[in-house]
Amino acid sequence: MSKDLTRHLESLNLDKVELRPLSKSEFSDFKELVATYKVADGFKSTYSKLITDPNYKLKKSETPNFGLSLAPADLSGDWNTCRYATDGCHKGCLGIVSGRNTFSSSKRAKIWRTKLLADHPQIFIRALADEIRALVVKYDREILFRFNVVSDLRWERFAPQLFELENVRFYDYTKWKISGRDLIGNYRLVGSFTERTTDKQLADYVNGFGSSAVVFDVLPKTFKGFKVVDGDLSDDRTSSKEVGVVVGLTAKGSAVNDASGFVQRPN
Repeated sequence: MSKDLTRHLESLNLDKVELRPLSKSEFSDFKELVATYKVADGFKSTYSKLITDPNYKLKKSETPNFGLSLAPADLSGDWNTCRYATDGCHKGCLGIVSGRNTFSSSKRAKIWRTKLLADHPQIFIRALADEIRALVVKYDREILFRFNVVSDLRWERFAPQLFELENVRFYDYTKWKISGRDLIGNYRLVGSFTERTTDKQLADYVNGFGSSAVVFDVLPKTFKGFKVVDGDLSDDRTSSKEVGVVVGLTAKGSAVNDASGFVQRPN
């Protein structure tokens, strides 16, 4: 049975890890670690960055947008990165069934990154900070970043120092309750609606986080009393315009045929 990765990481006092840049020798050691983990999941013994090129959705943001793609739910076999994943979201998860993520190499890449984070979190966090800082320098402007492209870990709990990186706005989707997350000024959270979400929980998401993402077959104008905005136009969820609203996303991949209630069909 997969172990809870959030619980594991939150037990390690990782908030004490200083984000000083990796030295040449530390980076050399990290490159070897990455190569070892890649080989274990069927890749060649080469180095790869933790942050991959933006996917189609992330590219649709006006501000340069990047993210960390870990293995969703229990895909890695060893660790569960989504404590509150439901049957509906698991079957329709973009990290498993949609787009480039249907390729086995994409899934295996998510798996080695997840295992590396679990086994060597200190150097992983420092290397991740280095990559984020390098992107800020490369684009010479503020960037957007998601720690959970298809996972749902509480980064603000186990690595709050990452949110102090300059010229970065952070955001994520989450299925955790409001009480289970820490609200940080530089971190916009969007509550994820599932087939288990009650009307009260939806209202809590909208009123607490500022918005809730709901997957529809066709986008309605309103949903359960809240205005619906088109979330497919951009993946930037940090806009001040997206406060007090439902972020509507259209079903993709196998989610189009969802019968669990995860995909809402109000019309």
